[in-house]
Amino acid sequence: GRSASLTAPHGPSQQECIRQSIREANLPCKEVMLTECHGTGTALGDPIEVGANRGVMFNNRELPLMHCTSKAHVGHEEANAGTCGLLKVMLMLNIGCSTPNPHLRALNPHLDINDYPVIFCNEICCTLAQNQVFGVSSFGFGGTNSRADCWAETEKGQYKFGSRTVLDRNESYYWISKVMQNVGTENEFEGFMHGKAGH
Repeated sequence: GRSASLTAPHGPSQQECIRQSIREANLPCKEVMLTECHGTGTALGDPIEVGANRGVMFNNRELPLMHCTSKAHVGHEEANAGTCGLLKVMLMLNIGCSTPNPHLRALNPHLDINDYPVIFCNEICCTLAQNQVFGVSSFGFGGTNSRADCWAETEKGQYKFGSRTVLDRNESYYWISKVMQNVGTENEFEGFMHGKAGH
């Protein structure tokens, strides 16, 4: 839809995208437990997106809706942002939890959340359900809007189905990035990792 500029989000179009996805999934809105937001962290974009979710999810909710975003964890992946959000939703569904929004200290004062049953998680939140629906939104800066609503049974954790087990919390798992480019030899790498594991 028409907005103030090329990159300005258009709330009514986002709202219609969310509503259409839920309609095509034949879901009542109250069954969506979590929205993985596009969530760029901007003063303009976040209030528009939260308002779009509120416009669709507000009525007849029995439980609050959780809001989170992968960008708070890994930054903006540009063209791959929606894929990253979808993968995160699949992992959260698998364990029946929402990840926290890291670095969240204060909410944007422009968010319209009065009487809107919403949680902006700053710690891991479990859904306490054996199956649930999580939605993921991706809104392109040129006006391309997309949304997927995903259902799954919880396979890990306290509310799991089946016999799969959670990752061993006593082990460390690392994502190797460009931070490691100054670590030369294998011994230096192991020393670096042992140092990190001690923190």
